[in-house]
Amino acid sequence: LLRELNQELRLWDVLVDPARKIRIGNKLYFGEDNSIVSEVIDNTTSRGRTLRFLYDGDHDEFKRSLYALGEAPIPRFVGRESEPEDLERFQCIFAKNEGAVTAPTAGMHFSRQIMKRMEIKGIDFAYITLHCGLGNFRSTDVEDLTKHKIDSEQMFVEADCCRIVNKAKDEGHKIVAVGTTVQRALEAACSRLYETEPQGFASPNKFLNAAAAFITVLSASEILQITQDIERRLGRTAKSTGGHYADRPIDIDLLMLGDEVSDEPGLRLPHPLMAERTFVLEPLCEIAPQAVVPQTGKTVRELLVALQRPAIIRAESVTEPLLAGINRLLPQLSPSVAPLTPESLASLLRREDTYIYIVPDAHGTPQAMATLCLCASPTGTKAWIEDVVTDRAARGKGYGRALILHLCAEARRMGAKSINLTSRPEREAANRLYRSLGFEQRDTNVYRRK
Repeated sequence: LLRELNQELRLWDVLVDPARKIRIGNKLYFGEDNSIVSEVIDNTTSRGRTLRFLYDGDHDEFKRSLYALGEAPIPRFVGRESEPEDLERFQCIFAKNEGAVTAPTAGMHFSRQIMKRMEIKGIDFAYITLHCGLGNFRSTDVEDLTKHKIDSEQMFVEADCCRIVNKAKDEGHKIVAVGTTVQRALEAACSRLYETEPQGFASPNKFLNAAAAFITVLSASEILQITQDIERRLGRTAKSTGGHYADRPIDIDLLMLGDEVSDEPGLRLPHPLMAERTFVLEPLCEIAPQAVVPQTGKTVRELLVALQRPAIIRAESVTEPLLAGINRLLPQLSPSVAPLTPESLASLLRREDTYIYIVPDAHGTPQAMATLCLCASPTGTKAWIEDVVTDRAARGKGYGRALILHLCAEARRMGAKSINLTSRPEREAANRLYRSLGFEQRDTNVYRRK
């Protein structure tokens, strides 16, 4: 048994021997009483087959019966027959997901006692899923290694693992890959898919964007030739030229290659537009946030933050988009608030102790706003941040955080001794935001007289 392909249909990838006698359409019977029957429905490799098991019980009962007929595939060099205990022994202690043809050998050196002692010493662990393939057992029979065929393997490096590894690298700690299979997994990484609207042209189709990182000894021109060949084989017949874009089945861009800088025709490194494209930087930041982009001196994360940072402006005069936007935001802040008139808004903007800041869209309509109020007293000037609100359609973009940080900087510039804000307990998301920005809840009473 190699891996289960479909639980409902009971499809499995398997290896068979002798393969020449097992053909599509054959039925195979297992157990002394032939209690499990399967049908061969496909050939996968020279010894590989896809079987559909014919079993009437539920899935858990089927797997118990199937596993009871087999034995652990211990390596031949062990020099003995498999024992029932080997089903547990021939696993890494942190094994979790089915799918590997064999256990990653290096990981089998760890016991729970060793792991605990490492944990006590302050050694952290990051886990990845390795579905080791048949290539681990295939010998190399050719002189030219480029002609050696190796079976594919599935490896999953989750966001938690990236976070732990990147944090350790940021703090100057060593990273140890346990085994060559783990090393292979870390030599290449791919982000998840990000769906975006077309950029630079109109189309009813969405774009799926991902970033991949590799360790390679190939030159930039060699990589470019490979990627262009992949594009041709997948149906892309024309390249975008002169800033004119259209739908395409695939588009592979070489973003950067270490600290190399190139300005050759058709090969510019780093990619001249990567710092301007959120759909490039977001997936790249997922897998390589600390990578420094040549010529910029900035990391991928820093470029993304700069690109995502919203434009924040102080409202100084009444315009129709400003008034309409504020009156759209106010009911989202408090349903009972009355809309502003041009006169009342103009009166607010003329005050020397009240400042309204907005995040505008391309037409000047506020997508988010906040108000900074200054109060001078003998004990010093105090600042109050009021009426922080982001339009429902624009939430999740960090506008609220950016506004508060901007108002804090403005308050300090204006000489405020302290910066205060109030928030109702039921505004849980807002309260989490304020705490994350360093605001502390005061043990005091707030009184109001109507």
